[in-house]
Amino acid sequence: MSHKVQTKFKVTDINTAKRACAKLGYEISQKGEFVLWGQKRERCDYTITIPGQRMELGLTQEKNGSYRLEYDHMLQKRGVEDFCVGYSLQAIEDEQITAGFEIVSDTETEEEIILELEIL
Repeated sequence: MSHKVQTKFKVTDINTAKRACAKLGYEISQKGEFVLWGQKRERCDYTITIPGQRMELGLTQEKNGSYRLEYDHMLQKRGVEDFCVGYSLQAIEDEQITAGFEIVSDTETEEEIILELEIL
């Protein structure tokens, strides 16, 4: 029985994913496979290792150049959510810096994410 989940979440910039992983303390590499339940392995282009977890996230490149996020549904949900939120925040930060803004603080609660911006 396969436990693999393919999400609709898309990673469009691998460098943004690398910066997000660094901030989260996750390791991202090009191992070519990620670990699922029972040490089963699946092919991917990038592997995301979450500290304290045996299973990993996989990023598999699609024909349009974006990456599909895949993981085992037995993986602790918090790690998957943290990556998705971390990637999204990093993408926003990258966009703001490109537009001439600097994020001077960010606050995350259960209900919302608040970013304070400063014009450079």
